[in-house]
Amino acid sequence: MARQSKNYFRILSFDGGGVRAILPAIFLARLEKAFPKMIENTNLFVGTSAGSFIALALANGIKPEKIVSLFSYENTKLIFHRSRFFYLFRPKYRNANLINLLETVFSPTLRLKDLPHRVVIPAFRIHSDGAPAWEPVFFNNFPSSANADTPVIDVALASSAAPIFFPSHQNYIDGGVIANNPDLVAISYAVGEQAARAKLQNVVHLSFGTGWNPLNIDKNTQKWGLFQWVYSLLPKETTPKLPLFSVLTDGDVAADMFVTKNLLNDRYLRVSPELHERIHLDDYTKIPKLAKIAEQFDLSQAREFVRKYWCDEAIINIRLK
Repeated sequence: MARQSKNYFRILSFDGGGVRAILPAIFLARLEKAFPKMIENTNLFVGTSAGSFIALALANGIKPEKIVSLFSYENTKLIFHRSRFFYLFRPKYRNANLINLLETVFSPTLRLKDLPHRVVIPAFRIHSDGAPAWEPVFFNNFPSSANADTPVIDVALASSAAPIFFPSHQNYIDGGVIANNPDLVAISYAVGEQAARAKLQNVVHLSFGTGWNPLNIDKNTQKWGLFQWVYSLLPKETTPKLPLFSVLTDGDVAADMFVTKNLLNDRYLRVSPELHERIHLDDYTKIPKLAKIAEQFDLSQAREFVRKYWCDEAIINIRLK
């Protein structure tokens, strides 16, 4: 009897993380070598901040190997090696070199609606003449999209405009402030968009993180005030220097993982290695070390996941018309 298979709706999503985005880029390149049809058979790409570069490139049909080069030592050094010495009142970095890099991948005239695959990119709009308050914005190229005419480069710059590090872009800041892990954003579009036509029980989600550190605060915080929560003087390596910021960002990532796992069960897999040191989003000197971690990381579970859900006879390739 022939094996029956489901019409899975397949999602690839990518966290933000600055230079650490080389991790998922290499993971994806390794998986694509084993499964050459993997990208072609994916129905939706979602990415936040640096992860938006990966998602947009994939949606544009760019091969994973070329995407890895975006996060090379040479490219990230161009972006991050000239920080402003005094940046209390200005962004730490200019974004001119980042724009130049993006223009080597995307034509300045390329718009979201021109991409051959579905994509969703979170950002946060801090001001708009047509809105009474700031709000999250999800750039996408579904038929219902209100922003499908947006140039792809502007979408990437909006989603990656990390406060303090880069200037805001057209009144947008980094999507990581609301969805550094875009798992739930991805599922909401897969299920909620009429054009996706996905039932929750058919959604399959491979989620790529940019590494994590085992952080905790092993002190009594009952009497902590503004200073202790904003900046920690505790010397322990597992205590973050910016406790409140770390709780908000890491906690949000973990919460999305927990909820997504409960929604999808074994149709969800998270790939994100434990890192044994804190690697900041602008530390381009760690690129060789990150690349080595990515090349040596055990992807056997991910390979089995892709083999199970990406490689059956009932592949549905939902393309833009």
